[in-house]
Amino acid sequence: MGQVETKCGSCGAPVGGLICGHCGNLAARLDNAADENRALDEYHKLLSKLKPEEQRSWLLESGFLPDNREILIEAGIYCVPLLKKITLYNAAAARLEAIILKLKLMPESGQTRHAIADFQAKIEQYKLDKRKDDVYGAGCLLLISAAIVAFGWWLISAAGLSVAVPLIVVVVVVVVYLLLK
Repeated sequence: MGQVETKCGSCGAPVGGLICGHCGNLAARLDNAADENRALDEYHKLLSKLKPEEQRSWLLESGFLPDNREILIEAGIYCVPLLKKITLYNAAAARLEAIILKLKLMPESGQTRHAIADFQAKIEQYKLDKRKDDVYGAGCLLLISAAIVAFGWWLISAAGLSVAVPLIVVVVVVVVYLLLK
């Protein structure tokens, strides 16, 4: 295993292991598959420790990708459950697509073909689920908007404009607050 640098070559942050804790890039030269496996384990531990979802997403998209086929497939397997987390699924899908691309560039084998097909199926399922979520969200917003308009229309016709306008404003503010909460 190569010597670990004291500062990351990518971002300049201090490094205490094989992977930079700030940017997720490799901070040492790896000589064999065992070193790559240790680096991937360190990268996964780093991901699991991070709390802010933005940093975790960024690290997922730009972090360490191994060169060894088996370890790269292991990195893909680690990404698959992250497709289920709403805050991370875009970053996990981007990382899984990068893994698929890297696997396609490697010499073909049965293991590689199977992993690529499996990962692509997971990506397609993710896209389908995301599309459903988007349509459901848009439908809910339209339904809420229609209810507010209908309530406002009824209020204006029943109670008159002077009473209805303040009540409509209050209802809209409460609905927006509840949506943003």
